[in-house]
Amino acid sequence: MGSSATEIEELENTTFKYLTGEQTEKMWQRLKGIAICEWKDLELFLLFLTEENKN
Repeated sequence: MGSSATEIEELENTTFKYLTGEQTEKMWQRLKGIAICEWKDLELFLLFLTEENKN
């Protein structure tokens, strides 16, 4: 069962209503940090696969 558009809109409104500008900035900084770490892990994995295929 999916949520109706009204339910989703209410959830979004209540979720973001309590975030201040500073909290939002901190959230985006954390997400950016996570994305950078994941990207580095992906690069290392691809390098590993490339080396494995050479052998």
